[in-house]
Amino acid sequence: MLGLMPGLPLADARAYAPEIDVAFADRPADMKILTRIARWATRYTPHVAIDGGDGLMLDITGAAHLVGGEARLRRDVLDRLERLGFAARAAIAATPGAAWAVARFGTDAAAIVASDPKQIRHALDALPIAALRLAPSLLETLDRLGLRRIADLHDLPRHGIAARFGGSINDQLDRALGRAAEPISPLAPAPAWTAHLAFAEPVSTPEDLARIVDRLLDQICAQLGLAEFGARRLELSCQRIDGRIQTCAIATSSPVRDPRRLARLFAEKLATIDPGLGIETMTMTASLVEAFASTQLPLTPTSRAAVDSFGPPDAIDLSPFIDQIANRLGADAIARLEIRQSHVPEFAQCPAPALLSGGSPATIAAWRSPWTRAPTRPLRLLPIPDPVEVTAEIPEGPPLTFRWRRILHRVRSADGPERLAPEWWIVFEQRHAGMADRAQRRGSHDRRLQTARTRDYYRVEDEDGRRFWLFRDGSWKEPTPPHWFMHGIFA
Repeated sequence: MLGLMPGLPLADARAYAPEIDVAFADRPADMKILTRIARWATRYTPHVAIDGGDGLMLDITGAAHLVGGEARLRRDVLDRLERLGFAARAAIAATPGAAWAVARFGTDAAAIVASDPKQIRHALDALPIAALRLAPSLLETLDRLGLRRIADLHDLPRHGIAARFGGSINDQLDRALGRAAEPISPLAPAPAWTAHLAFAEPVSTPEDLARIVDRLLDQICAQLGLAEFGARRLELSCQRIDGRIQTCAIATSSPVRDPRRLARLFAEKLATIDPGLGIETMTMTASLVEAFASTQLPLTPTSRAAVDSFGPPDAIDLSPFIDQIANRLGADAIARLEIRQSHVPEFAQCPAPALLSGGSPATIAAWRSPWTRAPTRPLRLLPIPDPVEVTAEIPEGPPLTFRWRRILHRVRSADGPERLAPEWWIVFEQRHAGMADRAQRRGSHDRRLQTARTRDYYRVEDEDGRRFWLFRDGSWKEPTPPHWFMHGIFA
């Protein structure tokens, strides 16, 4: 209306409209807002794609009848965006290319194009060739040749167009007319486990939100129960009447489908939801699920008493405690030890976030089975073995005395040795590469270099009754003399 268009120099724009306000473009902020609008548009269809930097593409196949037809859906989108402060144009067509062209270059009277191929061609013929989404340099060339409307292309031989201008013109024309497929990439795939509620009147009180969350959890847990799955991560999305979306999420350390337990985790997260003037729809999504078959609970008094009195560790379910702490203080606030398939003590386990699943119980049990007859391990294991000075009978005798952290300990009794061979891949590397070269590749601080020699572990007790776990790294048969290390302390 004012003669303004993208790419117009600022001086020319001020000449057309001296009263305009000028601001620097912020592309990242624009894309952030466009992404929020795209998520808002999922109220109409789950298949919403961002188109360039200023548009959205909605696949409303099978969804238009939910709001009274295509015309009412288009009008509802435009009215809601206008109330949110956005000026927008919209068109509906059987192909993405035709909808893009009509939305940007057509008129409101022809904004809904029939699915018949003849009607699509009739709607596109009057539009400029720029509606085919061609490169600017190609558009300038076509304009110099007098080709300005899409209708001008139909009388030209296709092979001649391809030979002179490349295949992009024919490809884009075929996509717009429906001769070639043009799929869109939705912003996010439709979640498999979802519960959704819409309200006749907006809700805003904490009591109403908690009650609705309970209903959503009942629905989604029922879905998971039928498929024998449990939720590991749940996301709650609240759409306000002003178009803003408030979200919160919880995660669990093990599969869960108990609505009451999940509701307790959501209770604290709901305090972060700002309802504003009211929330009109709420959606619960299970974004991460795991297999969770139903099991028969023990009914014997001894089993129940063991659980109530914090009896055997295998009878205690710590996952509710882990979930509560991790969701309140953050996933990094609590960790669990994850078993690794290694015989080297310092690498046999490692800390991992409590909300991330480790190996399967069958795999862990199979790996731990060779250790069922192994000697007792110390309660306190040093993260890095500490070097000690040892006096021992050579070549293979146990320690007689050792000095650790400047304190001399005289050994009263010793048990061992327990031999741990090096991991085969470390030995293989050592044979095919020098120690210096390998240290340079991995870093001089690599602690796994210590595992390239045989270890002989001893459990020793000094004259004061303190018990330690020492090992000899290497043997006197090797070119390099062995070294002794402190690795653990018994209670």
